[in-house]
Amino acid sequence: MKNPMLKKNAFLFLIFLSLAAAAYAVGPQDLVYMTEEYAPYNYTENGEAKGISVEVLKLVWKEMNCAPQEVKFYPWARSYNMVQTNKNHVLFAMSRTAAREEMFKWVGPLYVSKFYLYGLASKNIKLDTITDANKYKVGAIREDVAEQLLKAKGVTIANNAAEMDINMKMLEAGRLDLVAYSEDGFQKYLLDKKMDPAQFKSCFSIGEQGSYYAFQKDTPDALIKSFQDAFDKVKTAGKLTEIIKKHTK
Repeated sequence: MKNPMLKKNAFLFLIFLSLAAAAYAVGPQDLVYMTEEYAPYNYTENGEAKGISVEVLKLVWKEMNCAPQEVKFYPWARSYNMVQTNKNHVLFAMSRTAAREEMFKWVGPLYVSKFYLYGLASKNIKLDTITDANKYKVGAIREDVAEQLLKAKGVTIANNAAEMDINMKMLEAGRLDLVAYSEDGFQKYLLDKKMDPAQFKSCFSIGEQGSYYAFQKDTPDALIKSFQDAFDKVKTAGKLTEIIKKHTK
């Protein structure tokens, strides 16, 4: 390019493109953060978002020099659909399974959750195998990993509810025999509802899964790496362990 003016214009154009790209780059402040009411992992108290996943996320934002963002609470099935179809959406905390692996991009892991089938102690239900659950009416949360694990093991779900309250009321009323939930989540649910743990029993282990922040699959890899780097710093500093202990003691 021999013409100095053309060379200068080309240089200015490249600068313009670089600035435009930077202006439209997706950052943590551009994402929509979604979760569900599932204590002790994520829940609201007096209108404030709390829980293990929320507290860790706040520290991750701080590491990324990002101001605190709004966390939206939806029924799990709704947000699970939204994070698959809407760009710049994040859903947490999601169990990372083989079936979900290619559907999202992941940051974590936050913790490992153990899932069980729970029933009324008075019924004293005993299962020798997971498929023995088909002798009973089983409830799960719609699109929850416990529901997916049960279906994969050949268990028929009698009621897939939007939230745990529905299944627990049906369990107490005798309309369900078993409900699927995480161990920590079930204990916290009984505590919050002031229900006697002695009235319930775990009947069978469904399995365990690591939980992560799940990003819509078109989220830029550079942003995912920034999130993971920030998360790793929080974890290495021992803050993740402290938060988990605080909420599960």
